[in-house]
Amino acid sequence: MNWKNWPYWLRGGVIGGGVTLVFIALFYTCVWTTTPGGFICLPLLFVSPILPFAILFDELNPTLQYQLPFILVPIVSIVSWFIASSFIGFLVGHIKSKK
Repeated sequence: MNWKNWPYWLRGGVIGGGVTLVFIALFYTCVWTTTPGGFICLPLLFVSPILPFAILFDELNPTLQYQLPFILVPIVSIVSWFIASSFIGFLVGHIKSKK
């Protein structure tokens, strides 16, 4: 089954989740390879789709363990952006089917 035969909601979800996964890989690679306390990775975070969830988990940090957001942010980001992009793909498919 190639890309052209996929439904629009699945295409949108794969694109949204894939872009988020690439940014997560870039950001965490930057974090692990640079010195702690540096600001070199912040521009990558500000343009990535991880930012809303990083802010959310930063606000929840007093109630959660310190390492837990570091594990949950990538998972929640990928799933949330997959769902949001799938919904957009569903709308595109619905609009295209009416034409």
